[in-house]
Amino acid sequence: MFRLSFLLMFLFVSMAKITVYASRSNPDIEKPVLTRGTLFEKDQPASIFSAITLTKLAPLAINLAVITFNNSIAQLSWNAAGMQGKYYVERQVANSGIWDIIKVIPSDLNAQYNYNDTISFPYCQPLDFIYRIHFVPDPGTGLWDAYSNEFDASILSDVNHPALVQNVNVTLIKGSTGYNPRIFWTPLSGDDILGYRISRFNDPLWPDITTTSADSSAYTDHNVTDACDKSYIYLVQAVDRCGNVSDQKPY
Repeated sequence: MFRLSFLLMFLFVSMAKITVYASRSNPDIEKPVLTRGTLFEKDQPASIFSAITLTKLAPLAINLAVITFNNSIAQLSWNAAGMQGKYYVERQVANSGIWDIIKVIPSDLNAQYNYNDTISFPYCQPLDFIYRIHFVPDPGTGLWDAYSNEFDASILSDVNHPALVQNVNVTLIKGSTGYNPRIFWTPLSGDDILGYRISRFNDPLWPDITTTSADSSAYTDHNVTDACDKSYIYLVQAVDRCGNVSDQKPY
């Protein structure tokens, strides 16, 4: 009777796609040890083997495609995994063996996902970048992680101009030898800005007169003392850590 009941239980569990191997008694069995997909009994005698093979659902295959723009922007697109979780956008410099997580995107009702990766400092020199998507299901779902294909986006570097400097204006302040132009502006946010390049128009050229620090917001041109009698035109440009300069208009 015991053997018949155990056989029926074995058949029922097998239909549920869970395979069971067991013994009637084994006092030496310790707590089970969970591995990826299989539950093994720890430190059992060689004559007694017990295992439970678990069947988990796998996310849909994730197909990643990448289009590049301006040799500095990678536009990633991929299909949904069909389950709730998070998409980790990962990037690697070719042959480095190191995957960096550059963005985490929670799943939603979208069937397609997109992300634009703009290359910035410290990647001032052209490098070969590779991308992939790592999908991690929500805890408690009993699902496996999934990876997309790896996509080589080819050669990219930071060649993007900083944003335009805003609220630039010039006033005159009285100095010891005359009136000096004082240029004001609103500093840009972010840690990629190295400083601000100040140029003064000297027909037909725009020679640089100084480069200020990243946190500066004003500069006084002490080399000009006749601003009350003569007009001067200035240019304020943001400079980032890779040497890129903002496209600025003169003031």
